[in-house]
Amino acid sequence: MADNIVSSILRMTWPVVVTDPAAPNSGDPVRFGSMTGIAMLDEGDGGVGATETVVDFGTYVADHPVTDVVTGISVGDTVYYVDANDRLENLTTGTPYGIALETVDAGLTATIKVLHCPHPALGAGTVATASLAAGVLSADVAGRAKMAAGYFDAATALDKFGADSLTNAVLLNAVQNGAFAADAATRALFADNFINEDKLDPTVMKFADVKLESADVKALKATPITLIAAPGADLAVVPISAVIHLSYGGTNVFTETADDLSIGWDGGAEMHEIETTGFIDQANDETRYITFERAETFEPVENTAVVITNLDDEIAGNAANDNEIHIRIYYRVIPTDAFIA
Repeated sequence: MADNIVSSILRMTWPVVVTDPAAPNSGDPVRFGSMTGIAMLDEGDGGVGATETVVDFGTYVADHPVTDVVTGISVGDTVYYVDANDRLENLTTGTPYGIALETVDAGLTATIKVLHCPHPALGAGTVATASLAAGVLSADVAGRAKMAAGYFDAATALDKFGADSLTNAVLLNAVQNGAFAADAATRALFADNFINEDKLDPTVMKFADVKLESADVKALKATPITLIAAPGADLAVVPISAVIHLSYGGTNVFTETADDLSIGWDGGAEMHEIETTGFIDQANDETRYITFERAETFEPVENTAVVITNLDDEIAGNAANDNEIHIRIYYRVIPTDAFIA
């Protein structure tokens, strides 16, 4: 009989073919399926089959060698039977065996008294949500480590919440006031131009930036440059104002004789003429700001671009081709067809 049993409290012996170890000896801890116990005799002894062992599955205290694989074993800690090593350890992936009644120092193996607790190991799906202790999965590194990487992926989130299930109210509760600050860090979260004109109120003033290279300026009569693209059917652009800046390259100036710049409809009427004398012919940077005045008879042209051109002779000069004209034009888009249902 197993002579390492210190106290037999409730004996439950039965001959079984143990799952592990392969050939148990008297006094060894053993596993039989999801149950654990102690071999009362060597395998095959006691009149049982050659591969059977008489095992006590009951409640008892026995002296067992126990190995620490964590940071030491304290009185009251659970110890487990570990198949890979055919021994008792505090490795929680093993099968629960009993309660340590003595201590084991970190990294050591010591023979201590163990109270065997007869119960099957917990099977998959046997622990209900209500059985989990509050806070058992803490919001820290250790708690997160219990969860498999990617266990809450996009597909799972959509499956749990459902498409279109997050209302504005829920999102407002989730996002802290001031979470989206007007700074570079917040702006970096959004792709450039992720809000397009379709998402803006039509009455919002827009602007377009256009840079004219020296060659563009000297070919404006033959090749007008688009400042505002055609907005689409049943819409028209209405220019409000513009900033026009001469960026002098430092070498030589543009030359002109009554060759004024003109902003107007593509292929149509002029809306504003810009005096070039004293402006683009200067050997320094110059800036002009213009506003577009409207007559009562002003009629916006549907779906037509706004361009800048030169209605007179082509501008010349700046042989170094290092001067530029920068234009920022402000405008609105208005409807030209019925717009009230």
